[in-house]
Amino acid sequence: MTNLLLIEHMEFASEQFAINDAKFNQYRNNAGQWEFILAFNNAQPVQVCNELAELIQAEPDFEVTLMSPIEEPLEKGHLLYQAAGYCEQLNECLTNFYYFAHENVEKIKIELLEAEPERLKLNLSGMTIVNGSNGKHCDARLTLKEVIFQRDTQLERSFY
Repeated sequence: MTNLLLIEHMEFASEQFAINDAKFNQYRNNAGQWEFILAFNNAQPVQVCNELAELIQAEPDFEVTLMSPIEEPLEKGHLLYQAAGYCEQLNECLTNFYYFAHENVEKIKIELLEAEPERLKLNLSGMTIVNGSNGKHCDARLTLKEVIFQRDTQLERSFY
């Protein structure tokens, strides 16, 4: 099944959420730097962890921005990586994952499976904090497998 977010918790069972309305954009920000953004809101539960479902009816939100010094065409086969969700140099958040709270996404790996001007199909993995972990260490792996993103020219990074 495609268009799924898989959350592999380190302390709990894995979960799956259906992704609707996944969007991407590539644009030049106010500082003149190119940003590549992927986002979706309110992913719908498909398979949940009962222990966590007792605490929250999760509908995760996701936003990841990768920075690039130059405009690069998005092409099939590109592999993209970003180590941190917070950029120390810019003093800005580049990512956001919301489950219980807003957290960064770390160690992001993206593989572009298909790349057209208005549509991308990709695999993505990353690490985040879902259930606390003292706010310091990632406790969940996020995986998007064969997710289709549609271009939204109005989409820009919402977290700084």
